[in-house]
Amino acid sequence: MTALSKLCRILSLTIIPLLCAASCAFIIWIIPGDYNHDLAALVNKRDLLISKKPPRVIFIGGSNLVALDSRHIELVLNESGAAYSVVNMGLWGGLDMARYLEGIKTYCRDGDMVIICQEYATLLSGNYFRFIKRNNEADKFFFLMRPPQISAYIGDYRLLYGAIKELILLDQLKIKTYIQALKDGAISRPCTGGYYRYREIYTPYGDRKSPFKTVRPLGESGFLFQEPKVSNLLYLKDFNDYARRRGIRVYFSFPPFPSGDYRVNRTHIDSLVHVIRDHLGLDILTMPEATVYPESCFANTVNHLLPHCEKNRTLALIEQLKKRI
Repeated sequence: MTALSKLCRILSLTIIPLLCAASCAFIIWIIPGDYNHDLAALVNKRDLLISKKPPRVIFIGGSNLVALDSRHIELVLNESGAAYSVVNMGLWGGLDMARYLEGIKTYCRDGDMVIICQEYATLLSGNYFRFIKRNNEADKFFFLMRPPQISAYIGDYRLLYGAIKELILLDQLKIKTYIQALKDGAISRPCTGGYYRYREIYTPYGDRKSPFKTVRPLGESGFLFQEPKVSNLLYLKDFNDYARRRGIRVYFSFPPFPSGDYRVNRTHIDSLVHVIRDHLGLDILTMPEATVYPESCFANTVNHLLPHCEKNRTLALIEQLKKRI
């Protein structure tokens, strides 16, 4: 066997299979499909934001927001003469909020109001910041939400490798979701391009349809927070500075919290107020003491209110929003 024939054989055994695999991966990527993972709702919420015309009231943060009544907020604001659409981008406290804000900022427009409402643990717990640095569960969904431009891959092999890895993982999940749809007898239903069960779980405003189940003891209760580190929270200032230059107003709203946990952590929470308002320069929509509720108001964790108490929180947000509008 000549050297040329050996080379041709090697190429046929390596290059051709790789090309076939790449072609299959690309075909799976471009065909319509959903992803049976709740973090794929990042795509649905992005699309919801895009679909609403400015001016908009945009809530963004963790799962403490998902039980809001955004429809009621929009109706009341419109009755008072403010023509705002309300978009609830709340999803999961375990997301890297800096990355989430980076992902939506190009979709925000002049006249929008962005209300950031993060759980206390995501602001005052060193464990949270260590978690988001090592946890890569959300990476593929942030990639799905906003893939980098092709020009970004030129000369950056690490970014290219990461993109290929995310694409393969997403293709695998899409195939698994097709199989799930076959089992459910739902293969013909329209795709959202995001979470497979999004329409079952979320309203057209981005709110959760069903309340959280009541569980005792409350999850995440009894945690002791640390003093806030300004360096961990600079993404809030960066986003606020970006927004101000474009006529977008940004507010920080403190999340609901049980009265017992609030008393234990009050010193650090007061320090957090000082950091957010005085160091980072954000306007505060609702102060911590305005969102303290008895333990009986919470469902399964210190972050999730039961419907009757969530109604009170929604009304309080409306009153503060009306003052700003």
